Amino acid sequence: MDQAKKLRVLYITLSPIDTNTSATLRNKAVLKGLAENGVAIDLLTLSAIENNNFFDRKVDKLDNVNIIRLAQNKAYSSLTKTNKSFIGRVKKILMPLARKVFHTFSLYDNTIYRARKLRKADVPRDYYDLVISSSDPKSSHIAAQKLISDGLGYGKWIQYWGDPMTDDITKKSFHPRWYVKRTEKRILSKADSIIYVSPFTLGRQEEMFPAYSHKMEFIVTPYMQPKIYEKDRVSSEGITIGYFGDYKSRVRDIGPIYRYAEKSNIRLVIAGNSDLELLPKENIIIYPRISQDEVSRLEEEADVLLCILNKHGTQIPGKLYHYAATNKPILVLLDGEHKGEMADYIKAFDRYIICDNNEIEIDKAINRIIQQKEEWSPSQYFSPELVGRKFLIKADNHSWNWRSI
Repeated sequence: MDQAKKLRVLYITLSPIDTNTSATLRNKAVLKGLAENGVAIDLLTLSAIENNNFFDRKVDKLDNVNIIRLAQNKAYSSLTKTNKSFIGRVKKILMPLARKVFHTFSLYDNTIYRARKLRKADVPRDYYDLVISSSDPKSSHIAAQKLISDGLGYGKWIQYWGDPMTDDITKKSFHPRWYVKRTEKRILSKADSIIYVSPFTLGRQEEMFPAYSHKMEFIVTPYMQPKIYEKDRVSSEGITIGYFGDYKSRVRDIGPIYRYAEKSNIRLVIAGNSDLELLPKENIIIYPRISQDEVSRLEEEADVLLCILNKHGTQIPGKLYHYAATNKPILVLLDGEHKGEMADYIKAFDRYIICDNNEIEIDKAINRIIQQKEEWSPSQYFSPELVGRKFLIKADNHSWNWRSI
């Protein structure tokens, strides 16, 4: 640990740290864990655009992290600034369409322009023991590559991946699959170590890119800090189930829990972005994306926290880990072609109630929660300090096996 205290880390994410997104929550928790292990951290990120839907002044602050906020791309910033003038109103209408077109034809988001202009002078040191580039956005890895090509010295470069590039189910690309895969392969080839947030994504990536499988690892997503709420709130007189996250129809199926709530006396609270227009009911409250403060309030009021697995792919929603910071029951609805393997993985943590994503199984699971009244506590496996230590160990072999926990 004395050696770790001398480490200097450059952490790169071009997702502004002052935003309320799953990727930002994950980055903050990892940064907290690294800081708790005594390393010196420079965080290179972008300044947030304050009229962005994800901007949140009250997101958790970071202690013992030197934050370097780069200016946004000027052309993009000017496009996003709206006002009550005619041009401002036109921008507000056209921007969603422009974003959709851009994301269809580009493998990256708008931050790629800023990444490609980075120079070594943008960071305060000439050498770092460890460089960590974290996606999403995937341009964060391009940013690290640009700094290194401009002469930044480093001991080891870790690429930390949320969604992979070729198998990213959240993104539709104009480019053929072979081109996306070739681009991803080129990015992966530059890293000394590659870390994924899902063991199933790790397995898939090892199959797709066998030449780099020896560099690949999996590390769980940490939570920020334990949250202990008032206990014994669950009763047969009706419970509140909270789902706080996006639920686009091609990614997650919220239909079964919604239909179950329509027929029962549970209270369902949903908050997040979606392409669906669910109708609120007397016992079903629906919010759009809300601030982290509001999410925390609703989380505290909920009796059961809900995580819905993706309909396809190998990724695991970050909520699975973030909710494990609490002492509340967590109901996980299984879905997708890997749900059997994911069920085994989730059971290994001995922290969740799991069932298939259909109304009959949901009813059985909720009745189990009511009848058993089990005492829950924050999971030891997802603490920031432990996860931060795993980053610093960076074992070349896969010595940490989730099946052995």
